[in-house]
Amino acid sequence: MLALVVACAGLSAVLLINSAAKASYASAHQPFLTEVEQRIVPRAGQTLSKQDYAQLRRQGLTQLIPVLRSRQTLTHTKNASQHSVLLLGIDTFAVLSYLTSADKSKNKQSQPSQLSQLWQSPASSMLHPHFAKQLGYTSDMTVLLENGQSLPKLQVADISGLGREIILDIGQLQKILGQNTISELLVVGDKNTNTEVLKHVLPQHLKLENLNTAEQAQQLTASFHLNLLAMAGLMFVVCMFVVMNALHLLFMRRWHSLRVCRQLGVSYRQIYLAHGCELVILSLFCAPVGSLLGLFLAQFASPMMTQTLASLFDVRVGFTDASYFWLVLQSFMACLIGAVVAAILPMRQLNTKLNMLTVPGTTQQKTADFKWLLTSCVLILFAVCLFVYARHYTSVGASFMAISMIILAGCCLVIFIVPLLLRALFWIIPMRWVLCRWAAADGVALSQKSKIACCAFFIAVTSNLGMNLMVDSFRQATQEWLQQRLVADLYVRTEEPALFTSWLQAQNLDIELHTRQSMDAQLISAAATSIELRSYPSTQLYQDALSLVAVKQDAWQQFNVGSGVFINQQLAMRHNLDLNDQLNFRAEESAPDSRVIVGIYYDYGNQMAQAYLPASAFSQSSASASLLALHFSSQQQRQAFEQLLTSNSSIPQFSSITSQDLFAVSMATFERTFVITDGLNFVTLLVAALSLATSVLMIDMDNRPQRALMRSLGLGHYRLAGISLMQYSLLGSLTCLVAVPFGLALTWLLINLINVQAFSWSYPMLISPDKLLKTCAVSLSLIVIVVALPLYQLSRRKLIEDIKCIQA
Repeated sequence: MLALVVACAGLSAVLLINSAAKASYASAHQPFLTEVEQRIVPRAGQTLSKQDYAQLRRQGLTQLIPVLRSRQTLTHTKNASQHSVLLLGIDTFAVLSYLTSADKSKNKQSQPSQLSQLWQSPASSMLHPHFAKQLGYTSDMTVLLENGQSLPKLQVADISGLGREIILDIGQLQKILGQNTISELLVVGDKNTNTEVLKHVLPQHLKLENLNTAEQAQQLTASFHLNLLAMAGLMFVVCMFVVMNALHLLFMRRWHSLRVCRQLGVSYRQIYLAHGCELVILSLFCAPVGSLLGLFLAQFASPMMTQTLASLFDVRVGFTDASYFWLVLQSFMACLIGAVVAAILPMRQLNTKLNMLTVPGTTQQKTADFKWLLTSCVLILFAVCLFVYARHYTSVGASFMAISMIILAGCCLVIFIVPLLLRALFWIIPMRWVLCRWAAADGVALSQKSKIACCAFFIAVTSNLGMNLMVDSFRQATQEWLQQRLVADLYVRTEEPALFTSWLQAQNLDIELHTRQSMDAQLISAAATSIELRSYPSTQLYQDALSLVAVKQDAWQQFNVGSGVFINQQLAMRHNLDLNDQLNFRAEESAPDSRVIVGIYYDYGNQMAQAYLPASAFSQSSASASLLALHFSSQQQRQAFEQLLTSNSSIPQFSSITSQDLFAVSMATFERTFVITDGLNFVTLLVAALSLATSVLMIDMDNRPQRALMRSLGLGHYRLAGISLMQYSLLGSLTCLVAVPFGLALTWLLINLINVQAFSWSYPMLISPDKLLKTCAVSLSLIVIVVALPLYQLSRRKLIEDIKCIQA
């Protein structure tokens, strides 16, 4: 029951997170507005002013809605708790004007009354009920900003398109923040109709940007959701192994009763039907309980998942109401199917045992053992074939099947090799160590009775090793990549890069300045593929900083003269490009260009295709300064620069971040991405350990006469419990030993197969002995702790109770 509840909880939590996010993509309109697929934003280093908006309005573009976005820290007035919240200021007059002119009767009936609350006196701020519940806010509450200003009173309203933000009138927000800017102009209406019109009227310092549609958002985040579902599925499989082990041990306990039933004329069909009904009843109970637990886990993890999705994939996730009935139905069907599949092997063993008159001999058992070895070899061969197929045809389904085959092959090998190693240990132990020899000999029988639990533990350890080593390799690669790439002392982003550059050059400071420019382009060979072109300095410092997958010998010479281009690994893998290939592209309002690929660089975390060009390839008309990189010649120069910032009021407004701070923020985002994976790994391991604990209780029923005899010969009950704990620890150690090579194989497949297919980048595999030892040590410690509890309970049983079990 515990295994079924945990399986349903993990699976339903992931299903809920995935379905809520995907439903949110499909309906993620902006507040009060639908059909928003584009927006107008300033180019990097430029600003969007009220005059720009007014000019566009005078040209007849009434479908533009000014928006101001600002992330602020809010302080709860009652409990003084602080929350980082996105404030969304929207021009309510523009929204009302558009809704009226477009004659959208559906919106006119429900939304103008809510809109008017944003600007009519007294003004209000609106947030979604689910978001208000998470923050602990209620209607008519007042919250304070860091600058001491307070937002208009909160109003909780279920507005279509409203997500994890607080919405208020743009005028109110500008007044509160003390600024007079606009973040963007939302373009409402048909994308195909608006695009051509806007391209002709937009000034040079503004650009039209496509928002991620539902289909694009699902494509971008498909790998993320697939990873979650795969981990939940793996945990579900481990739980089904636990169910299989529990059923096997349950049939052992019921064996005498079932044999009497057969002697009384009860048919096999009736016995199977009775157990099937039992599974249905258990599933009917466990599915709702597991779904409730999964709902709680999903609500707990939802803010973290939303923030991760937004930061990694630039998608907007709102709130959607999930159907608890549909969730329970899915959990029940998965639970029932999994339980039935898990019951097949124990049922077959029960059928065989009910028809047997004698216990199988040693020779038969050895034959069966070698069948497990043969099965393992066949599964590994199938996995290799699936790997070749998946890599050649880019099939994610075949990739997961290959991983499944590898794990099942490991399970078969565990069943074969663990008893073999215990037999070898029995012959190695000296004759004078009688108890140790008995423990090894008894461990062989113990491994046969708990082989399904050992398989569940093997899957848990293998998945932990695979995921931990993969994340560790990715972490190490990302750290080295960032440390190599972040070479500037200070990165500056300003709305007026030309003024800032002029001001800096006028100062008597020895500072090296590199302007990083960017522009959008399209691949000519694939018109639907967008590519981001960025400038890259060619000094020796920046040459050393570029982490390359492959590079030509004369790459930088061709790059400097304008005939060569560097592309990121994502672009190379998605379009099967390699060194010396031609990259044909067309930048904004420019003639087609063609350059030789001279290098391919690592670009972790970037979902876009990207290429580096020299600064000479960027014209001021089509490019924008996205970033300024500052290099100080000495610490004194840096201190002098900081003193100028504090003493000079004529400096153009800018924001800056050091390389160290940028590195820290990037790694914090990295760690947050894998939190839920770590949680699922731990739960999987815990469930597998509980499976072995169940084996202790059930196997004790068969071993009571033998252990009662040993206790009657003078062996203390605590000493006997210690020997049993040693046996289970030895089983766990041998299982971990077999799991290590399979964990390494899983890591290699995840990096070179799954990761490449999902994200189109790879990274070196790092084998860390410390991580291997730590994972195995944690797994074994968990086994010892969990198994020690039932062993201690059994050791307190009185000797007379065990002696009663000895039959003549």
